Amino acid sequence: MERSTGFAGAVLRHRLRPTPQRGGGGLLRALIEQAAALDAAGEGSLQPQDILAITFTKKAAGEMRERLYEWLDRFAKATPEELQAELRLRGLKSSPDGAVLLSNLYQRLLASGRQVQIRTFHGWFAALLRNAPLAVLQDLNLPASYELLEDDSQVATLVWPRFYAALHQEPAALADYQSL
Repeated sequence: MERSTGFAGAVLRHRLRPTPQRGGGGLLRALIEQAAALDAAGEGSLQPQDILAITFTKKAAGEMRERLYEWLDRFAKATPEELQAELRLRGLKSSPDGAVLLSNLYQRLLASGRQVQIRTFHGWFAALLRNAPLAVLQDLNLPASYELLEDDSQVATLVWPRFYAALHQEPAALADYQSL
């Protein structure tokens, strides 16, 4: 399986906790760390839908999803000693509580009825636009329906001049843009 670079993050009380992820462990590590942090803080359990993993390609998203479910299935069947080793392998503190948490992740995911969101950048932003209230889209002069462009060369000549013109009308926005 080809390793991919992506991004994984978990929402903790409406704050994104980003975790740069390289194929092979970042997504699971983010899930475990965030779940443990919430449980330790007494703030309740991290729910699967609170995890968002974003990558660049559909293939990478599929591989991340496949790897996550393989790990969770394996962890659900593992001995406490194997779970301790898995925690150490991922650079996490090995403890009986951590092993129990790891072993129960699959059950928690299935019981929630909602999945970890593993998407491409395009898919995630498309979902945001699809779910945006019509009034917001109208205020932003965005269409209510659209399609993903594979070749943006024609549209770019229309969009970039408008973008730069809008930037120069808003000094704060221009300063933000120039600071990138």
